[in-house]
Amino acid sequence: MAVFLDQDGEKYLAYECKRLNVVNKGSRESLATKYVKDGVKRFVTEQYAEHLPTGAMLGYVMDGDISFAQSKVQAALDTNQEEVNMISRPTPADPIAIIRRFRTWHRKETVAHNIEIHYGLLPLTTLKNYKKGAE
Repeated sequence: MAVFLDQDGEKYLAYECKRLNVVNKGSRESLATKYVKDGVKRFVTEQYAEHLPTGAMLGYVMDGDISFAQSKVQAALDTNQEEVNMISRPTPADPIAIIRRFRTWHRKETVAHNIEIHYGLLPLTTLKNYKKGAE
């Protein structure tokens, strides 16, 4: 997904959206490693956000357990830090409503500048309840 910031399409914010904490047959799978290797890495290789200084990862937390999702994503970033050229530890950012946020910096593989990746973890079960309360 991309949000375009100008008319000629040169400036945009690219979002990679992935599911986290998927429950299947009573078993929870975090999918955090896939989130990092198939998401964050696409920004580092410039498959997404080519020549841009920032990108965004959105995690749909299927079971609503944001703390578990964040701990698993941060562990996957630590485990794969060389593969995703991570040059900074995750830094917290202020939440937006029910969305937990943080950011990291990575060295891009194809150009001489770095990319800042912003993360938003959206608890889908809470979102359903949040919408019901607004009715």
